[in-house]
Amino acid sequence: MWKPEHRLTADRRSLRYPSDLSDAEWVLVAPMIPPARRGGRRRSVNVREVLNAIFYVLSTGCQWNAMPKDLPPKSTAHFYFLLWDWDGTLDRIHDALYVATREAAGSLANLTPKNPSDSTIFEWDGSIFKKFQSVPSAWGYNWHYFSISGDHFLAYADHILPSVIFHWNDTVFEPFQTLEGKGGRAFHFFEADGEAFLVFAKILGETLVYRWNGRTFVEHQILSGPGGREFAYLEYKGERYLIQVNFITGTPANPNTALQSVIYRLQAGQLKVVGIFPTFGATDAAVFSVGKQAFVAIAESLTKNVRFHTPSRIYRFGTE
Repeated sequence: MWKPEHRLTADRRSLRYPSDLSDAEWVLVAPMIPPARRGGRRRSVNVREVLNAIFYVLSTGCQWNAMPKDLPPKSTAHFYFLLWDWDGTLDRIHDALYVATREAAGSLANLTPKNPSDSTIFEWDGSIFKKFQSVPSAWGYNWHYFSISGDHFLAYADHILPSVIFHWNDTVFEPFQTLEGKGGRAFHFFEADGEAFLVFAKILGETLVYRWNGRTFVEHQILSGPGGREFAYLEYKGERYLIQVNFITGTPANPNTALQSVIYRLQAGQLKVVGIFPTFGATDAAVFSVGKQAFVAIAESLTKNVRFHTPSRIYRFGTE
């Protein structure tokens, strides 16, 4: 991911914002921008300005809807951020700018990063959260805390590096188990009938169920192929259900966001498909109840035509 410290050696005083691409940087990264989708409408946005908007948010930490008005609309910038994050474009741009800065500066040894790549665990000291522990990361996506028989675990999902389960040793969270594969997105832990399970979604690989054998997590079940993004779990009328929403599959040249997300029911230690529903670039799911009625809220982001502005939906659970 692009980080502002990788461009500190450039004189940026003549730019509108320090995060904007200079002419030299644009010449470098322009060939890395994927072409418009074949057969679709002609791309009308100013791609350089879209990158400037993305870099502005990443460098300042502002909300998408708080971008200056002279940058592209929030919906446009956020759409391309999601797409280029998924297809690796931002990663390639980051690497190119980083290498160019190293070559221009000779060395970055004397620079102090403002935004180090490590993820951070914070500790509440009674008044504020203070930095407690750093965790090596490249492209972090998700954390999930759970406990088994008094042991505390923290699962970390990374897009580039292998995802890792950490174990609390009464002092720090130490690496406990590495999960193979890239594209880590989300976890969900649950217990049923004396067994403990951890579900792991990967956008670039299979979504897997791991089972705790008393010492480690072992592969228990393959749920689906690529595209997994997030989970929600609920118990309804004595049954246990897991909802998996899917984000995107395909290639950067031909992405597919019109996917079937899935409802599983736990039966004899296995998650069995009991329902599917269409989603378009689904990114999150949440369950809640009002009285005796359960609901599932699904956040969606990209239409099948790869355009932003996709309505999110709320479903009644357990009804036809």
